[in-house]
Amino acid sequence: TGGVQINIVPKEGSNSTIGNLEAAWANGSLQANNLDDELRDRGLTAAPTVRAVDDFGGGIGGPIRQDKLWYYASYRKMRADRYQVGNFFNSTLHTFFYTPDLSRQAWISFPAQDFTGRVTWNAAENHKINFYESFQRNCSCFFGTTSNVSPEAARHTQTRPSLTQVTWTHPASNRLLFEAGFTGGINNRDVTRTEEALPSDIPIRELSTGTRYGGPIQSDTSISLADLGETNPHQINARFSLSYVTGSHSFKVGFRTYMGFISRLHELNANPDVPGNPALAYRFRIPTGGTVPVPNSLVQYLSPHPESERSQQLGFYVQDQWTVQNLTLNLGARYDQMRQWVPPSTRPASFFTPELSFPQVDDVPNWKDFSPRLGVAYDIFGDGKTAIKVALGRYLLGDGTRTSGANNPSNTVVVAARRNWNDFLFPVGDPRRGNFIPDCDLKDNFTNGECGTLNNLAFGTSQIRTVWDNDLLRGWGVRPANWKTSVSFDHELAPGVGLRVGYYRTSWSNFRATQNVAVSAGDFDPFCITAPSDPRLPGGGGNEVCGFFDIKPEKFGLSSRHLSSASNFGNQSEVYNGMEAEVNARFGDGGIFNGGVSTGRLVTDNCDIVLNRPDVSATSTIMGNSSPTASTDFCHAVQPFEAVTQVKIQAAYPLPGDFQVSVVFQNLPGRPADASFVARNADIAPSLGRNLGRCRGSATCTGTATIADLYPTYTKLEDRMTQVDLRLTKSIPLGGRARVRMMFDLYNVLNGNAINRVTTRYGSAWLVPRAILSPRLFKLGAQLDF
Repeated sequence: TGGVQINIVPKEGSNSTIGNLEAAWANGSLQANNLDDELRDRGLTAAPTVRAVDDFGGGIGGPIRQDKLWYYASYRKMRADRYQVGNFFNSTLHTFFYTPDLSRQAWISFPAQDFTGRVTWNAAENHKINFYESFQRNCSCFFGTTSNVSPEAARHTQTRPSLTQVTWTHPASNRLLFEAGFTGGINNRDVTRTEEALPSDIPIRELSTGTRYGGPIQSDTSISLADLGETNPHQINARFSLSYVTGSHSFKVGFRTYMGFISRLHELNANPDVPGNPALAYRFRIPTGGTVPVPNSLVQYLSPHPESERSQQLGFYVQDQWTVQNLTLNLGARYDQMRQWVPPSTRPASFFTPELSFPQVDDVPNWKDFSPRLGVAYDIFGDGKTAIKVALGRYLLGDGTRTSGANNPSNTVVVAARRNWNDFLFPVGDPRRGNFIPDCDLKDNFTNGECGTLNNLAFGTSQIRTVWDNDLLRGWGVRPANWKTSVSFDHELAPGVGLRVGYYRTSWSNFRATQNVAVSAGDFDPFCITAPSDPRLPGGGGNEVCGFFDIKPEKFGLSSRHLSSASNFGNQSEVYNGMEAEVNARFGDGGIFNGGVSTGRLVTDNCDIVLNRPDVSATSTIMGNSSPTASTDFCHAVQPFEAVTQVKIQAAYPLPGDFQVSVVFQNLPGRPADASFVARNADIAPSLGRNLGRCRGSATCTGTATIADLYPTYTKLEDRMTQVDLRLTKSIPLGGRARVRMMFDLYNVLNGNAINRVTTRYGSAWLVPRAILSPRLFKLGAQLDF
């Protein structure tokens, strides 16, 4: 794959015993407040503050046997707890309502521990073997409260990763090098309820604000890694390479093989401890002019949901580098094969389905790819001070077990479906009216009692929802990929001062599109909506927003999707062009400086597909998917330069008295302030000429359509973020090799309060900040080296 590559070289010990201890600490008393009147006017009631930060660890290494066997071991324990902006605990737990307790701000915690050891063995002359072992205990506690999610609807995600590695290096001569390695990784993950939630609590989403509360949050349409349950992804990989290097020539050939194993067991049930209890999630909506949420719809789930996939990858590469006078050529080629399969499985019985068994499925996918790589560097004047460099390469997108998961027979069972819910169907005086209980037969997929027809009539049955075209699963060059091109100019402005200017282009390919073959393009009717009148909307709102489609009532719920190449339906493109300029300098007595600016523009276009094919969803690698509730008027998206441009500077300089000062400056783009909108049937019917298709002809239609955007993304941007961080260190010698380094860190020196995230659902909470830049924070730290 392409992008940033990081190479980590662990410490391995030496003939001398050397170690270090480190500690750092901060809490809310060391933090300022950056909440101002402007943010208060926008509905933000509290600033993001640190609850607790502590970090302790150290390492020690030395000889087990001089010149033969060495060790290095380390331990680290850390915790970072922070309060969440605009998010509060629920004072009415275990009810159907969310009442923010303004005295208890929500928080999220990240405790972690790491144990690592490494042994290095000089097995024979020029043969070095490393044994490495590391394991961790981590938790993302109250994970999910970073947005408009009440803490009881969050989860505790606990992971227990471990890593075992063996590597071998053998310099056979001063020209020939052999390298090999083996890695095994285990990553067990458990997702559980927080202590704020009971097994009987039902997940609830309030549509007008997007607030989620009650039970742990879940998707309205599927299952995901975030759902309750356990996930156990494991992998092993091995590599081997041979390098041959002369003065002007470098040749390398090698391979890497990989095996991945993943199994999941998700508990979507709101109350799995009660036998026969259905798994449900509720959707409420506060009526216009009202304050109390009213049931709008509900989601039914199948639980539990098991899943298991396997992946095998193999990559061979060869590369060669020549230097001829001022010209250096890097030529490379890589062959990749990825094969995934699904082992046989059994799905336990649920409230809605009996036990189901599924056979093994092979070659989903079986991909083969050839990727050329080319690099050219030319020393313009032959003095090593000015060079131009060009690179071109094809890179694959990572997949893991994503494709085999999409083709897992266990996933052919429709695990979630939504239906309208009219809790005021029965007359006044009837105890069933307004009791927040769906008084209907949930096993009946059609309209009955207070419940409408399921939006997917295949719910609870094993049906292939999406058929993958064989041309996507097997063959050469069909895996999603991109071409990366760069041209850079490097020049030494002065001794110790270098300038780099570069142009970068990425173009994606092998797009996919999903067609609902159970319907046709003629089974959809277009409609518009009228945007709310609001001075905060572009042009003050009140304008018509068109380009939406709704399925005809007689076709609602019919789904038979076919995934194939997007080129079967039209042209699609996604291209990024960017520029960067960077200066690196060393100055004075040990000073360093690095700074630069980058800008660019991403342009996506799938208009050729979506304008006339509402039965087709064209997938975009970066920007997401189009859907019947995403306006086709926005199918050509251009990212403005101001949404991409970044400025970053870092510098450090030693001061008298063994002090050193360092500074980091960054100026980043403001976040997009989008506006999704839940449109009622009454908002849509005048343009559509009928009720929404999901209402299936019901006299009373409580259906809604979630409009992805009232205007194109990047139309509105929050203010840019400027942050300055400082560090002052003082080194104190203790005699011999022992030394203490005191660290005084100051984050966000200017106490900026740029907005990082806002509520994007149009309603009473629209544009209310959900996250801002953390206030100025002072942190103390110390490191002992011995």
